[in-house]
Amino acid sequence: MLDYNETNDLFTSLGQVLFKNEQSYSCRELIGHSQTSKLDYAIIKLDRTVMGRRPLKLRTEGKVHNTEPLIVIGHPLGLPKIVTNDVSIRDNSLPNFFKTNVDVFSGNSGSPVIGIESGLVEGILIRGEDDFSLDVTQGCQRSLKCLNNDCRGESILRSTLLPLKKIHK
Repeated sequence: MLDYNETNDLFTSLGQVLFKNEQSYSCRELIGHSQTSKLDYAIIKLDRTVMGRRPLKLRTEGKVHNTEPLIVIGHPLGLPKIVTNDVSIRDNSLPNFFKTNVDVFSGNSGSPVIGIESGLVEGILIRGEDDFSLDVTQGCQRSLKCLNNDCRGESILRSTLLPLKKIHK
């Protein structure tokens, strides 16, 4: 889905979201995928060419610098686009992924993690903390907020591990 954000005119007076056909894409083909503890990704071919957009550039060698400031762009919980900034790396020593302090929700899996200085997609978000806890006294779910290093962090699959040769130019 393109342009699903709060600043455009997608929302009706009833709170519904209406998309134009040209904003919506479907999967034509699953090119490659893996869902293991070491590699978690899916590469899909869309049903048609995306017009008027340039693809993001991915890091293809080396690794993100420990002090690189990062942002995450995604649609957590099906919400309009949210850009999460002020993201920093907690642990960059693991071979397949690095851990960050980003506080995101379900639905952000697969979101690009972009280096602000490098301008490269450094990886994709693959797993993280629990998002909610049950407040028994109030009978509702409460958002969990991890401060500083209180939680294990969110895991980012390094873009250098994606099998980019499978993508047809």
